Amino acid sequence: MGTKDKKSIISLENSSAIATWAIVTGISIYFLVSNSNFSALYAFFTFLACSLYMALWLVATSHSESIKPLFRLSCTILLFFSVILIYFLVPFPFVAIFMVIFSAITPYYMSIKRALMLSPFWALPQFLIFEFYWQQSGSLLSAMLFWTFNIFALVMVNTTLREREARMQVELSNRQLKATQSLLNEAVKQSERVRIARNIHDLLGHHLTALTINLQVASHKSSGEVKESVEQCHQLAKLLLSDVREAVSDIREKSQLDLKASIEQMLEKLPDLDVALAYPDDMAITDIQIADTILKSIQESITNTMRHAQGKNVKVDIHFDSEKQTNLHIEIENDGKMPKEITFGNGLKGIIERVNAIQGNVEFILKQGKFYTLIQIPVMQHD
Repeated sequence: MGTKDKKSIISLENSSAIATWAIVTGISIYFLVSNSNFSALYAFFTFLACSLYMALWLVATSHSESIKPLFRLSCTILLFFSVILIYFLVPFPFVAIFMVIFSAITPYYMSIKRALMLSPFWALPQFLIFEFYWQQSGSLLSAMLFWTFNIFALVMVNTTLREREARMQVELSNRQLKATQSLLNEAVKQSERVRIARNIHDLLGHHLTALTINLQVASHKSSGEVKESVEQCHQLAKLLLSDVREAVSDIREKSQLDLKASIEQMLEKLPDLDVALAYPDDMAITDIQIADTILKSIQESITNTMRHAQGKNVKVDIHFDSEKQTNLHIEIENDGKMPKEITFGNGLKGIIERVNAIQGNVEFILKQGKFYTLIQIPVMQHD
């Protein structure tokens, strides 16, 4: 999640909910104070109950990473009971708007089907309390009307969440395609460089070697000025051969893939996600299969973090294990909602298959509320 979310800046949705709460609370307190049947102290306790409701709602909807999921869920449950408490304190049916606001956050915790099945039970307390405790007529009709508002809030929020997920998936797919295209372009460039280097070595290099040998033989068979001219040509041929070999070596050394650029293109400005990439500038990866495995593994980790874990932070560290550079390590760490145990879906299985195809090892670890993907690839047998 971006900096704004980390600082808990109030979003437009939160602002509208707070404004609605303030209006409903203010009108309720005003009517209670205006009614001679209720004391100022009673109105004060009602205000405290409404304030408790808003405090629980702010915690339940906060983006702060310091709030544990279990505590957030507990606050959401208490939020429901705080609405029932307000029903007992305020004899005005319009306070059921608080239940509508509560309904709007339930799609974040359960499926829309389950929420719709439970929605009648959210409307039932309103009917029972206003019908039998406050003994008001028309309680059933009022409860049914607010129940339809609950359903409307559920459907609208669920639709918004689905559209957001669809946009996120399209954005991820687009980034993955661009990163893969970038890597393919690098592979084409690498293949062309290697082809040119091989042709120079096989054709020009061999011909220069033959020319050098023939000039050396001619030097032994000649004498006088002719011998000097032949030896001079021989030295020039040797120098040219040395330059050709150096040029071939330089082309091969520069045929490494710009994997870092492809990764950065994929990670640039991801919505609601902060990604920290550690990639040494001097790291040289020339094997297209290794580069593709690294890119696809990072892609899958990013997708899992955003879609399933709904995490806010990802760290990617790519480095060699020693100066000999015999093993390449890719360490990916993400936060978010973590399961009790690791479930190997198609995404994780795909990472395992790609890494195993290049004789590498991969390990998945759940530790202290974070998910770690640890990949080790022996590069000597590929490069």
